[in-house]
Amino acid sequence: MNGLACYSRQPAILSGTVTLNDGLLGSPSVLTNSGTVSGPGTIVGTFENRGTLESGRSGDVTSIQGEFVQTGEGTLRLTLGGTGSNRYDRLAVSGHAALDGTLEILLHPSYCPRGGDAFDLLDWGARSGGFDIVSLPPLPPGLRWDASRLDLSGLLRVHASGMVILIR
Repeated sequence: MNGLACYSRQPAILSGTVTLNDGLLGSPSVLTNSGTVSGPGTIVGTFENRGTLESGRSGDVTSIQGEFVQTGEGTLRLTLGGTGSNRYDRLAVSGHAALDGTLEILLHPSYCPRGGDAFDLLDWGARSGGFDIVSLPPLPPGLRWDASRLDLSGLLRVHASGMVILIR
């Protein structure tokens, strides 16, 4: 999809695969995804994810101008390709994000994480809930994932296994 797609059916239900290609997808009511929506692009309105929402290529931003509801059946899939903000996928929600279901993190084949790497994956106006499952890829020996701030601030980090973490 390039350009604009608006659904006037009440409610609008997506199934199959929708590719945003930097386009705009919107509905005057709740837009429910039971298939796969792949970005980057912008979704306008309330987006309920019962399927898979993925940014597509590493470094993409999918924006939701409105509310995001990730149901227990839904999967949010993001790819990490480096530490610069244009090297990993992000989801930016202007309104409320109700988190549930699965967050699946993938690594781009050319990227190998290092201790100290950090990723601001999720931004929202307000948040409730948390992901039931956070699926993280294996790391090289001596490294571990730190997802302790993921549901609070959208931040995922990589630490060296022996590193002491001080939170102030």
